[in-house]
Amino acid sequence: MMVSVASSRRNEAPPPASGITRSPGLRPVGVLPADRLVELLASAGARAGAPGRILLADLGLGGWRGHHAARELFDAAGLAFPEPARPPFAASGFSYAGLISRGIDAEARGNGVALRALELAAALIEWLHGHALVSVLVIAPRFGIALGADNRWFLQFLERGLGEGPHRFALVCGGPPPPDLPPAWRLEAVSSTESAAREAAAPDGRSRLLALVPGILTPSLLAELDLAEAAPLLIETGESYLVPPSARRPPAGVARFDFDDLAAAAKGVAWLRCYAQIHGNNYFVAPAFLAEQAWQLFGQGANDIALLLLDRAIACERAPDARDALRAQQQGMRIAMHRFADAAKAGAPSGSVTGIGNFLVKAKGWSLVMSGDAAAGRRFLADARAFPGTVAPGSIDDLYLRNISALAEARIGNPDEALRLEQEITAENGKSEPFDWQLHYVNMVNTARLLRAAGRLDEAREAYMAAFATGAGNLSESDRVYDEACLARLAAERGQPDLAMQHWLRAALAFAAARVPEALAPRCVAMLLAKRSGADDDVTEAVAGVLGDALVTADAKLSPDRCRLAGEFPDESGVMPAPTFRFADAALPCRPSEIFGAIGAEGWSVIAVRPPARPAFDGPCHRRLRLLLARLIGRAVPADAAQGFSTFVVDARHGRPIASNEVEQVESCLGLGLSCSVFEGRKTRLAAASIEALQQASRLRLGPLVRQVEFAEGSARVVFKRYLGERREDDKYGLIAAAAAGDSTVGAVAAAAVRTSSAEICGRIRSLEQARIVCRELPASWRKLTDGGAP
Repeated sequence: MMVSVASSRRNEAPPPASGITRSPGLRPVGVLPADRLVELLASAGARAGAPGRILLADLGLGGWRGHHAARELFDAAGLAFPEPARPPFAASGFSYAGLISRGIDAEARGNGVALRALELAAALIEWLHGHALVSVLVIAPRFGIALGADNRWFLQFLERGLGEGPHRFALVCGGPPPPDLPPAWRLEAVSSTESAAREAAAPDGRSRLLALVPGILTPSLLAELDLAEAAPLLIETGESYLVPPSARRPPAGVARFDFDDLAAAAKGVAWLRCYAQIHGNNYFVAPAFLAEQAWQLFGQGANDIALLLLDRAIACERAPDARDALRAQQQGMRIAMHRFADAAKAGAPSGSVTGIGNFLVKAKGWSLVMSGDAAAGRRFLADARAFPGTVAPGSIDDLYLRNISALAEARIGNPDEALRLEQEITAENGKSEPFDWQLHYVNMVNTARLLRAAGRLDEAREAYMAAFATGAGNLSESDRVYDEACLARLAAERGQPDLAMQHWLRAALAFAAARVPEALAPRCVAMLLAKRSGADDDVTEAVAGVLGDALVTADAKLSPDRCRLAGEFPDESGVMPAPTFRFADAALPCRPSEIFGAIGAEGWSVIAVRPPARPAFDGPCHRRLRLLLARLIGRAVPADAAQGFSTFVVDARHGRPIASNEVEQVESCLGLGLSCSVFEGRKTRLAAASIEALQQASRLRLGPLVRQVEFAEGSARVVFKRYLGERREDDKYGLIAAAAAGDSTVGAVAAAAVRTSSAEICGRIRSLEQARIVCRELPASWRKLTDGGAP
C-alpha cells in the first residue's frame, strides 16, 4: 500500500492567528459614565441580532471566576466558554518536590495567564468579525477593587483587537478607575462625565441579596438563588440581567449577616459561595472548601482571588496543624506565581515541625534565596534538612532541597560548593526510579551556569545541551528563545562566531515569530535583560532590542568578506515596512502559487510566503529586528527570488528546534507540502513522485519528548519526560510500536496494514505527530530520491 502524508499539516485547519497586533505607547480608551449606561442599554437594544448590539461584562465588584470578563462576554455573544485544560497544580498530594517539578514546567511555558487571555480575546474577535457594529462595554471595578491579571490581560488584548475595526470598546466607570489598569491605557471620556453616578435605593427583603452578587445575573443564577421574581428590579441585557451600578455598595459597608444569607442561598454556586464567605462572618466559613476553590481559581488564572481565598481560610482555621496545611498551600501558590518576596515574609509553623511544618521552613528558605537574601535562606534550608526523618537522604525532595541550596551557595559567593552540590544531584538523580526530568533540566542549567563562570566552556555546553534536550518535542516560545540565547552567548565566549550567529538567528526568529512575545518566562527575561519586572510593552521592546543588537554584534565578528549589518536600520522610530514572522501553526493558509518554498542556510530555515500577515507585535525595536532578519535571509536567497515576500513562516516542527540543516529543512517541506527548498543557495525541486518516495522511505521514530511506552491489548500508554504527563493511545495500526522499534519506514508500516486506506494511515500519523508521540526522519540517502538524484 502506498501512503502519502506529504501535505498532512498543510491540509489541517490551523489555529486562527490572533489578528491582534500590539504596539508600545499610550492608547486612548473610552470611558462611559455609569449613569449613562442605563440610557444606552435602553436605546441601543441589547438583544441578539438588534442593530447596535451591546456585549456587556460587569466587574463592578471584581472578577470572582477565572477570566470573569471573558466569561460574561462569551455568554453575551452566545458562545460556549472554553474551559482550560487541567491545572498544573492541585491542593491534593502536595509536596515540596512536586511543587518545584510542576513549577519548572509551568514557568518554562511562559506567562500562562497572558497566553490564555490572548486565546480568549482572539476567539471573541473572530466571532465579532461576522457581526455588524457591536459595542463591548465593561463595567470597571469600584471601591478600590482590582481588575486582576487575568481580566487585565484579556481586556488589554481585546481593546487592541477592537481598536482597528468597526466595533467599539469602552470602560464604564462609576468612580475612580481600578488601581491595576493596563499601563498603556489613557482614559478618555466618551460623553460628559460631569454628573456623578446617582445612587439608587437598595432593595429590601430577599431582593437585597441581588446587589451583592458580582457580575451579570443569568436566569439560571437567579433561579438557583430563588430570586427569579426580583428580575423586574434589574436591567435586562439580552437574555441576562444587570444590577444597576448605582445600586452597588462597597462590600465593607454591607452587614456581614447579609453575606451569610447570600452564602446560604448560593450553596449550589461554588464561586458565589466563596465570595460570600470572604465577606461574611467567620463562624460560617468553611476553610477546606475555600482552599479547594482557590486551586480551581488558580488553575483558571485568577491568581489574586485564589490567594485571597487562602488568606481567608487561614484566618478562619483554628487547628494549628490544619492552619499550617493551608499556609503550605498558600506558600506553594506564591512560589508558583514567583511572588517570592511575599512568601519570604511568612512566619514560623504554628503546629509541628515535621511534615507540613518542614515544608513551610523549606518554602521560606527557597523564597528568601529567590528574593535576594541568600544567606538567610541558606539558614532556613539547613534547618529543614536538620530535622531527622523529615527529608530522606537521596529522595527527590532531598535533591530539590540541595538544588536550591546550591543556588544559595552561588549567590553568597561559594561557586565551588554550589557546583559540588549540583554534581551530587546529577549522580543521585541518575539512580532515581523514575528519573526526574524536571530536576534534570534545572540541575543541568545551573551546572552549565557554574561551569561557564569557571571558564569550563566545553563542559558548560554539554550541560546546556542536556538541559535543553529535556523539552525538545514540545518547546514553548520561551524555551526556544532562552535555549538559543544561552548557547549563543556561550559560543561567542568559546571563540565560535559562526555558531554564535546561528544561535542568535534562531533566538531572533523564535521571538519575531512568537504569538505572544509579552509572555516570555521570567527566566528568559532575566537572562536577556538582567531584570524580571517592568511594563509588558517595555519588556517586549527591550528583548527585541537586545536580540537585534546581538545579531549586529555577531555579524560584525564574522569574516571580513561578509556584508555587514552594522549601521543598517539605525532609526528605530522609522516606519519602514518590515516583514512578518509567524510559526507554522499560526500562519495564514496560502495557495501553492503564493508560497516560494523553504529558504535556509546552516543554522536556520524559514518558508517564504507572498501574502502579507499582521505581526503579533509592532514596536520600533521589534520592527528593526524583523528588518535585520529579512536582510540576513536575503543573503541566502537567489536575487531573482528575493522580491515580493512579506511573510516568513517558521516551522515549529511539532515542538522540536527550528530546522538548522538541509535535511531538517526538506523534512519541513514534506510536512508542509512544499515543492521547493533553497539551502545555502542550492535549489532542490520536489516533484510529486519524489515527495511520495521520500515519504515512503522516512523512518518512524518516537518523539524526543517520549520517556517510555508500554503496550497492552492494542493500546499504548505513553509517558512523556516533561509538560504532557501521560496518555493512552489506540495503536491498531502498529504505528507507535514501529516508532518504538525505530527500524520501520512509513512505507513498510503502510504495506503491513490490512484493509486500511492510505487516508487512514495518513491521518493517524498526523495525529500522533501532533500529540508529540511520533516523528518522521528522512533516510541518509534522501537526495537520491529527489528529481534526478541531485538538486
